[in-house]
Amino acid sequence: MNSLLIGTAGHIDHGKTSLIKAINGFEGDSLKEEKERQITINLSFSNLNYKQKHLSFIDVPGHKDLVKTMISGAFGFSACLFVVDINEGLKEQSIEHLEVLELLGVKDIILVLSKCDLCENPKEQEQKILNSLEFIPMKVFHTSIKDQESIERLKNYLLNLECKNANANLVFRYYIDRVFSLKGIGTIVTGSLNEGKISLNEKIICLDNQKELVVKNIQNHESNFAEISAFNRVALSLNCDYKELKKGYVLSKKGFFKG
Repeated sequence: MNSLLIGTAGHIDHGKTSLIKAINGFEGDSLKEEKERQITINLSFSNLNYKQKHLSFIDVPGHKDLVKTMISGAFGFSACLFVVDINEGLKEQSIEHLEVLELLGVKDIILVLSKCDLCENPKEQEQKILNSLEFIPMKVFHTSIKDQESIERLKNYLLNLECKNANANLVFRYYIDRVFSLKGIGTIVTGSLNEGKISLNEKIICLDNQKELVVKNIQNHESNFAEISAFNRVALSLNCDYKELKKGYVLSKKGFFKG
């Protein structure tokens, strides 16, 4: 199955989470505080499968105090939905998120103009926003969660995006964004597989503390795998205490990278 990691970027309240929900029906803000404050605090993950295409969505927070969380989620994006409220244009976190994407080398950026149902002159506003950007988006979409046709156009575009071929010769590199322990299973980490591939029972290392590990199980959206390649969201079961690993740590093959 062909896989893509699709991320979001953009200012708080410009509609990133609502857009993902409109695309695949997943409501990312599950924490009580997120619902009460109506903002995304943690990274949120969901997916969309259609025929032989698998899209993994990573919804990142737009609040200025949560930019570190945004950075941890942006590693490994195949493409990014840069969401801008067409009525407000670029705001502080819009610009900050673009700087992060540039720093991480994310070049395939899709400009999604949200809340277009509230705009009287969408073409004029689009041009103002494009003039304020220092790059040319690979595509521009006018959307509204109240206009399902606009959502379907974006969804169809994403489903037809060309998948990058995972280079099996690249060294396995994986950024942890969650660590927890499950009774009867042990330590579980979740993250984005950026490069290379990983196999069951393979020996790996955490670059940050030089802890040597063995992969006990591999999961991608509730399915078990004997081996999985880059551009996927992956959960790994590892032979260590969960307290030995932290969000932001990097897993790789021994002898290739320094922590």
